[in-house]
Amino acid sequence: MKYQLRQWVAFLLVLLGIIGFATGSAVAAGRAALVIGNSAYPFGRLINPANDAKLMAATLRKVGFDVTTVLDADRQTMQRAMLEFSRAIRDTDTVGLFYFAGHGVQSNNQNYLIPLDADIKSDSEVKLFGINVDEFVSTLERSSGRVNIVILDSCRNNPFVSASRGGKKGIGAIDAPTGTFIAFSTTPGQVALDGEGENSPYAAALAKAIETPGLSIEQTFKVARRQVLKETKDIQLPWDTSSLTGDFSFNEAPQAIEMPVVAAPEVKIEELKIEAPAPEAEVALDTPQQGPSVVEDQPEPDAVAQAPQVMEEINPTPRIIPVGKWPEGITLAPDGLWVAESGIRQISRINLQAGKIDKTVKSGRLPVQMATDDNGNVFANVVTDAKIFRQSPDGKGKTVMPIPKLTYTADMVSQGRLVYALTQVDNPDRKFTVNVIDGKTGKINKTPEVVGDPRSLAVVQGQPWVLYMNNQISHLLHFTGESLEASAPLLFDHFGWKMAANQNNLYIGGQVQQQVGEAMVSMVSAANQNIVKTQSLKTEELIVTMAASETHVLAFSYSGNVWILDANNLQPLKHFNTGVPPQFAVVADGSLYLTTHNGRGGNGSVYVYEGLLN
Repeated sequence: MKYQLRQWVAFLLVLLGIIGFATGSAVAAGRAALVIGNSAYPFGRLINPANDAKLMAATLRKVGFDVTTVLDADRQTMQRAMLEFSRAIRDTDTVGLFYFAGHGVQSNNQNYLIPLDADIKSDSEVKLFGINVDEFVSTLERSSGRVNIVILDSCRNNPFVSASRGGKKGIGAIDAPTGTFIAFSTTPGQVALDGEGENSPYAAALAKAIETPGLSIEQTFKVARRQVLKETKDIQLPWDTSSLTGDFSFNEAPQAIEMPVVAAPEVKIEELKIEAPAPEAEVALDTPQQGPSVVEDQPEPDAVAQAPQVMEEINPTPRIIPVGKWPEGITLAPDGLWVAESGIRQISRINLQAGKIDKTVKSGRLPVQMATDDNGNVFANVVTDAKIFRQSPDGKGKTVMPIPKLTYTADMVSQGRLVYALTQVDNPDRKFTVNVIDGKTGKINKTPEVVGDPRSLAVVQGQPWVLYMNNQISHLLHFTGESLEASAPLLFDHFGWKMAANQNNLYIGGQVQQQVGEAMVSMVSAANQNIVKTQSLKTEELIVTMAASETHVLAFSYSGNVWILDANNLQPLKHFNTGVPPQFAVVADGSLYLTTHNGRGGNGSVYVYEGLLN
């Protein structure tokens, strides 16, 4: 009787949600979500799906979704809710999101979500009691919504494995129809962890990432994936597939506070000097008051230069070199081009003449950024194993810097014999420091700790610069001298995301506004510590990757757009689209080398544009 009552309550809740859909409340809001969590199975009971559904529903409401939540539902209730949801977002511009937590199985190469009343005795009965998620995804494809998101936290295990031929685990791969992003709590065919706390590792990580301002949808799930790997000690690897044609952010960065761009205040050096503390001491940097620019006859720094009306559209043909899963960082060394293959725990050397990998090195779990010193040592930041790994020219590999507990490396670059690693404490204090590593001796020097959320690191003439957020404002500071004293930070009202540098200048890519705004690139004079110019690129995208040479600056958006700008005045010269989302880029001798997760057989690729800048 109690079970029947619970079914009726769930059914009434769905009807109330259907009324909301039918009256257009979800459509009017522009974002609609259906969240289902099944825990109370009479077979294979799960602890967390209902909790995870509640967490996800609350999180999505915070970022503007109209949410219908269904808990512990039978087949009829689930089917009705899913049908009404797909109808409600059809023929609208509403962003539709479907989240399911609970049991999911695959049978005969089809995937099924399992309701509470499933009574499956054989493999042939799965399609009678389960709900075919592949068919549901196809109904979303016929929707005209610009973005459809499907999140399947449904790979906990297969409670009917004895009744299934082959005993396949988890959910199988699903191709994403046009305009759809599909996320899985673990790699297709594998089992996700239900967790021992109130929420599963995946739900907890994803909820936190969704609330993080300024992340694109792709970056959101990437951040969650890294956290799940960390929490599960590399046991569970979330996965996603996408055919999105537009951009989407769950939590667009908040509007910038009205504040003009200023250089460091013109005050006596003694007033800005920070005594070099012990390695772990904290330096509190107060936000400087607005002061005069230290460079005369510069244009007003808050005036955004408009892109010229005419910019050459080009269509360069890259050489595509297949590599392993999830290629991330890339670096040129004397012996070849090295790439971090994060999905298979190794770094690899590419023979550019042969166009293929000729050496692989097991570096550890999740190598991301890469760098090379002038002695030919190749470095990789290995996130999950929390270390900086060095591969020397003699073929020997070793850890040159272990990362302390609750700390992770946010960025890494090199200059001369030194490697610079930007690390942040992963706790509410949000402090960061720059570790300066002698690539030959392994000796490490540290900057004072600074409070903030670091975005990017660059080095100009031996001085490390950090782009970071504090109080929802972009800051830029650098560290000087042997004691690595911190400068007064520059403030600007644009949203900075990624930096690149050449011998004299820094280049900051991001968006003009901290919400959806035009893509922008700013130039900073390292010598004068002054923001010289900001160039709008007249498209509402976030610049996510940057590369620079002495003559050119390249800015990349996640949709594959690439702008080539003059390094001296930021005039946009050329534009093209790679057709793939970029990860990391490097330019050398007039050529561009770019990593992307897109490739053959689910692996990634390196795109080589030879002579692009000549």
